[in-house]
Amino acid sequence: MEKLTRDILGQTFHATVDTKKTTGKILAIANFVDKQQVCIQVTEGKNGIWIPTLDLGNVFTISETKSLIKEKKVDEKYQPVEKIGKKERITITEKKEEEFILLAEENAKEDLDLQPAFYDDLLNKINNKVSKDIEVINQNIEDAQQFINKLTKDFQDLGKNHLKFLNDYLNTVLSHIKNLVEQISQTIQNIWAESLRESIALIMRDSSLYFNSAKRKINYLKKTYPQETNRQLAGRLTHHLTIISLKSKLFGHDLNTWETLKSFYIELELLEISSLLTKLIYGVAILHGFDKLEIIDIGEIIGILGLCLTIDSLKELGLDSLIQSLKLHNPLVMNNKIVESTVKITFNAVSNIALFQMIRYASYLYYDVKTNDLENPLTSVEAYQKFTQQIQSYLNKTLNQKDKLLKIVKNIAQVEEKIEALA
Repeated sequence: MEKLTRDILGQTFHATVDTKKTTGKILAIANFVDKQQVCIQVTEGKNGIWIPTLDLGNVFTISETKSLIKEKKVDEKYQPVEKIGKKERITITEKKEEEFILLAEENAKEDLDLQPAFYDDLLNKINNKVSKDIEVINQNIEDAQQFINKLTKDFQDLGKNHLKFLNDYLNTVLSHIKNLVEQISQTIQNIWAESLRESIALIMRDSSLYFNSAKRKINYLKKTYPQETNRQLAGRLTHHLTIISLKSKLFGHDLNTWETLKSFYIELELLEISSLLTKLIYGVAILHGFDKLEIIDIGEIIGILGLCLTIDSLKELGLDSLIQSLKLHNPLVMNNKIVESTVKITFNAVSNIALFQMIRYASYLYYDVKTNDLENPLTSVEAYQKFTQQIQSYLNKTLNQKDKLLKIVKNIAQVEEKIEALA
């Protein structure tokens, strides 16, 4: 059977689950080296169940499965795409699809091309002891630790009902977005592991802290680099936050070849990474003129993360532990209202860089769309399809630029060595 594509998401089909024939809605597709699985929701409002695609194929006739398989024909002008969660269909011309995918790939290349110059300039200023960036990075490190301490205390204060409270909070926030694309809601509810949902919910409950921190940072960047465009400033913000996220994890390691780098894994705290990504999204929003907290919907911030952290991107980044059905560790554990451990995620250093690049790109793309009053990918199925394809193309291109990523990692290691607070 040919591989299914994302065009089937949101549709309802017959399937065999635990040897029983049933019907359900397709929530997600997971591609492995030697197999493919789908997540099917048998009961509305309940978590999906992962089954092999063969269990779909066994109960479908050829005519039924024909529309599920992406068939490329030379003489076809349009390729149909099923609208998620609805009966009507939309079409995207192949030419337009190729254009926005190529644009995403070009942006990924350009963004990595600009990074070495940033790090070279930063290192030069550090060596000459004229860089205010050191002070700012150090301040951000202190801010990040204070945020983690507060998040941990907030989690303790919630007690044993923390999971229900935080899930209810996420659902309430997302319900404020009228006509939210169903696939985003399904990603957050049925794809994200509990630990990821908890982290995002905890952070969003104190969104003003992260917004204000991002605003201070953007004000500093604008004042220090008045000649730079908003896109360049967003790049600087991304680089600073990436350095902070790695917390001296690269310093002292021999990472001179791609072979050593691709096998080099680091352990980072999920709460801290989530808080830095939230700050990044707020920073990009501020650069687009959304410089007051009350004009930024919290649901939008969570929605942008939902657009980015899909099952495909999480797997490509090596973050299987954040996928609900594939998680490799338990969520935050409460025992007598004491946090026994914080969730740590282990993944490749290159993936960490790509994660921050992807969130920056998606945030910038989203607020470009919003500023120009274009179709919103949070509420338009067609816009959602295009947007997620662009993000995935951007991520793929970023991860495939091995030489540039290797140089960036070396540069970050050098910065870590120079900045005392990171050591």
